[in-house]
Amino acid sequence: MDKATNTFNNGGEPMPNLQDFLVEKKVSIPNANKMFHLPLEIAIYVPSTKDVDKKISSSELQTRVDEVSKFLAKNFGGFTLSDKVGGFISSKNKLVKEDVVPVTSFAQIKDFEKVKNELVKKMSDWATKWGQESIGFEFEGDLYYVPQKFAMGGSIKNHGIDDLLKG
Repeated sequence: MDKATNTFNNGGEPMPNLQDFLVEKKVSIPNANKMFHLPLEIAIYVPSTKDVDKKISSSELQTRVDEVSKFLAKNFGGFTLSDKVGGFISSKNKLVKEDVVPVTSFAQIKDFEKVKNELVKKMSDWATKWGQESIGFEFEGDLYYVPQKFAMGGSIKNHGIDDLLKG
């Protein structure tokens, strides 16, 4: 058993965030200056529903995933897919569970800066086209919900655990 696992199993602290670890310890990656670095991580969560909670066909989901994948590959050079199950409380206070496909891409800062406005507009358009209140957008570990229309504003209701447990 390695030292980190043994320490954790004996009640020690888990390993810190890698970035914090690298900064604190002044650790560098060998030959990093000879590598192609993509420091920004971006994920668009493609939903498997329309009109909040109506399941779509697998072919329609694949069409959505292909559209997002193509957009990210064109602008950032590639993408990665994964299948997940997500859930949220709708604006009508209903728990909605759905299959979701995060399409993830990594980018250089200059490339992201060039397309960030187009990217946000595209997600807003997808929300409208796909019958969604909003589209989940993860940027550097933070999750944003991109609404259909920004002019309408909007707010997020804070639901307690009792609201989540109600069917």
